[in-house]
Amino acid sequence: MSKGKLTRRVALGMIAAGALVTVSETLGFSSVTLNRGYNINVAGDPEDELLGLHDVTDSNQSISISNEDDEATVFRITDNYGGFELSDIQVSVIGLEPNGDPNGLEATIQSSSIRDYDVILKCNGMESSSSESYFVELNFFASDDHVSIDADRTTSRQISIDCSYDYDDSSSYKDAESGDGAQPSDPEGTIENPGSVSEKDGESANIESGGGEAGKVGYSLPTVPLSNNYELEVVVSDIKGPWNVDVVNENGVTLAGPFGLSSGENTFEISGDDATDIASNRDNLYLIIEQGSSGNQNVSIDYINLREA
Repeated sequence: MSKGKLTRRVALGMIAAGALVTVSETLGFSSVTLNRGYNINVAGDPEDELLGLHDVTDSNQSISISNEDDEATVFRITDNYGGFELSDIQVSVIGLEPNGDPNGLEATIQSSSIRDYDVILKCNGMESSSSESYFVELNFFASDDHVSIDADRTTSRQISIDCSYDYDDSSSYKDAESGDGAQPSDPEGTIENPGSVSEKDGESANIESGGGEAGKVGYSLPTVPLSNNYELEVVVSDIKGPWNVDVVNENGVTLAGPFGLSSGENTFEISGDDATDIASNRDNLYLIIEQGSSGNQNVSIDYINLREA
């Protein structure tokens, strides 16, 4: 017989006998494919799957994630196979429906009992435009020397998610009068409406130099992915005098720049050693906005975004 349906018990018996088993997604359901051509349907009842995937959102109608301090359990994994360690199982967010950006969201796994694991969603500090309710698409992968499981699942209910970066938080900016950001260490001037740089909506953060000193203020930046190439976008709605921007780390060491600003959309390509330095400090990045000469001058910035190119 070249092909047939097998129970989970038979599959476990074949694993014990040394057969290689691979589980993959086929036409919307998970199946176990043995190296001898057998097929085992493992979709349906999580109690009878080699890797039981229990959708917690099915019984919880009020799950929400609104900042980096929030987290929510969305799936519970049961190791019916009995051979996986925590390190053998990986879960990743692969999509938000409808039309969401999954970059700001991550899935982690925590052990809840001997064979049970909780899948927890939380914001990861990366820039994301998603701030609605979404069905969350997850990829589950588990593997050891005998069995490999690869399955996609989507939450049965929508989850309220807002992982947008809060530039208005006092820890996200610094000027001479307010803000608790780490850089610049020697600020001059002020930022009015600091949170207005998060969207291209026509509302701007107005930066003014103080007294006769050259203005110098800063923003902390969201975590960026590891990459060999980045681009920095700064949208300027109004500018008087020369202003530059630099990307620095927490200690004020310049990683990229200075880049001169002009009115309108400014996009700066970052590669080579500068990109390597940014990748090495990807969760420790700051944007310094500095006046190029002394005198009372100002710049109004509508949007800033450092991203993978």
